[in-house]
Amino acid sequence: MATINPEASKPIIKVDKIQSTLKEELLGFFMDPNLEIGGFLGSKDGEVVELCLDQKGIKENRSYFPSITYLNTVDRGWKKKGISFLGFFHSHINGFDRLSTSDKAFFLDFLSQNKDVPYMICPLLYERNKEKIISWFYIGRDRIEEITLNEY
Repeated sequence: MATINPEASKPIIKVDKIQSTLKEELLGFFMDPNLEIGGFLGSKDGEVVELCLDQKGIKENRSYFPSITYLNTVDRGWKKKGISFLGFFHSHINGFDRLSTSDKAFFLDFLSQNKDVPYMICPLLYERNKEKIISWFYIGRDRIEEITLNEY
């Protein structure tokens, strides 16, 4: 597993915006605060342009595990449209607003096995006081940090 260096310089993020309608679509996937869900993000020209709910992921014990086989199928279709895989989104139950240790380990392992993916943007969906919230995370080989995406 990669070591995260908190002293490294700020990451260069080439994708920094999302349409408000796409953000609302992302929040719409999160219907049951007692069940984790997840999926994939695609980007083009500096913005998040595609969301795909993971239809094949494993949901057990109130946890979600991505289907890499399904991701590969989705990614092939996106590449034909000039869209690049950007990252994973998933939800947490009980208002847990941070990436878990297993989330971080999975993301870093994915990056180590996929050298063509320079970094990922991985939103986390959760609910607090009946409000659906998205926290955006940059996942790089040397760091994981919360970021802001510009909404328009």
